[in-house]
Amino acid sequence: MGESLNGTWRYSLDEAYTLGAGHGTLSLTVFGICIKMGKGG
Repeated sequence: MGESLNGTWRYSLDEAYTLGAGHGTLSLTVFGICIKMGKGG
């Protein structure tokens, strides 16, 4: 379960960054940053 959750978080962060940069959606970018901070990365 840990691997799945980690993979999901990693995917979400990548998606949020890609969508945020591509679509200029600040919400998704902030969401990605929050996940990164939550992971302690």
